Amino acid sequence: MKLHITHEDNPRNSYETVLEVVERNKLEPKHGEAELLSEFIKLLGKEKEEWGGVKAMTVCVEEYRLQEPNVKDATCNDFERFLFSPSRKVIVIKGDEGSMTSKAVIEANRETRKVRFKEPDHPSSSKAVKQDLPKASGSLKGTDDPSTNIAIIQATNKKKLKVKIYMGTGWDTDFPKLHRGSSPDLFVNLIHGGKIRKTVHKRSWTPSWGEEFEFPLSSLENDELVVEVYDHTLIFKDKFAGTFRDRVSKLQPGIQAIPLSDKVGKECKTARLLMRFMFV
Repeated sequence: MKLHITHEDNPRNSYETVLEVVERNKLEPKHGEAELLSEFIKLLGKEKEEWGGVKAMTVCVEEYRLQEPNVKDATCNDFERFLFSPSRKVIVIKGDEGSMTSKAVIEANRETRKVRFKEPDHPSSSKAVKQDLPKASGSLKGTDDPSTNIAIIQATNKKKLKVKIYMGTGWDTDFPKLHRGSSPDLFVNLIHGGKIRKTVHKRSWTPSWGEEFEFPLSSLENDELVVEVYDHTLIFKDKFAGTFRDRVSKLQPGIQAIPLSDKVGKECKTARLLMRFMFV
């Protein structure tokens, strides 16, 4: 890699610096390989925070090595499947950069936890954000009890939820009729506290957004986040393309693949979003 002197010439996060992380671990994608991983590297290279791109990829690789210790001669395709698998454990960005999970919970979860997301009984609607939810059980204090399978976050001094939508995949399998079979024009609605934030439209079966949104936190016991995906059409009504909904108190800080649900609340086979949650 070419060495530069000034920060402007060689920023902390760039495509080259993030790619260097996977190159050192012999996981770099070649031409025509691991296209989702290649796009993820590009998105991390555009991170504005100093820790964002390079550190995020470093943590992803470290977690992959820890969770797949028996994988010999791992390939970039193996690493890509790990990143986009909803069944894997959450990749936590630790330290002061947004993680609200105690060290004890992180270690316990690493050994015992399986990712669990509450599936909606019915798809949420942007026009009717307020929906009945079961009352939260237990305390909102930190816990090191691995039997809970949930990292309960602490609300102290945490006033904002930052949600980043990296990219998505799987609609060609679960929603093949979107846009009459051609590439859909997908966008994401994020709903929190009655406010709706929307990503730009991306005409692709594997859309890449790289957009981040902030939401003020009020009551973690009652706050919820609703994520909806739609296919934009110019003439007809936008078509539903999956949803995710859960209490803010149950969201895991870090990078994770979020499985979407269909209209009846059944988890989709492949449709998912690669997202990052942070609390600041």
